[in-house]
Amino acid sequence: MAGCSGCGCSGKCAAAPDLNAKLHPSDSTPWTILFVLTLITLLPAILMCMTPLVRLLVVFHFLRQALGTQTAPSNPTLMGWR
Repeated sequence: MAGCSGCGCSGKCAAAPDLNAKLHPSDSTPWTILFVLTLITLLPAILMCMTPLVRLLVVFHFLRQALGTQTAPSNPTLMGWR
């Protein structure tokens, strides 16, 4: 059964073509559609979350200018990176 696809001929017959591969050429297509739809769904929410953050960073910049502290708190601290 070295080269046979399980028909019991001990490897003497030609292997049958894989019909499943011809009927379903790519299994990644549904995952691609799911990924794109998820991205389209979440993109407005991500943009809405980023807009107030930018506004807050501008306000904090002017507050630092008014207080005379140019580096305290630092920009990464305001962004939440540290």
